[in-house]
Amino acid sequence: MPNQSFPVAKTAFPTRLLQQYANLLRLYPVITKSVTSGILSAFGNLLSQGLEARKKSKEGVPVRVLNRGGLFHYALYGYVVSI
Repeated sequence: MPNQSFPVAKTAFPTRLLQQYANLLRLYPVITKSVTSGILSAFGNLLSQGLEARKKSKEGVPVRVLNRGGLFHYALYGYVVSI
């Protein structure tokens, strides 16, 4: 399947991004929603890890590094569950 380019008006970047997302959502609804769900799940996991690390550092507990495997698992889970 050839890669298509969509005409997008010359507006602000967030507006163009939303227009592009809407076009992809119209053409490929399931894949677009799945990828969006995976990204949001990974971001939620990243945010919770950051908040937990912040809480632990305030308590004086050593903070371990970012759990990249957890990010990948949440992204995969979000992608697969929404299909």
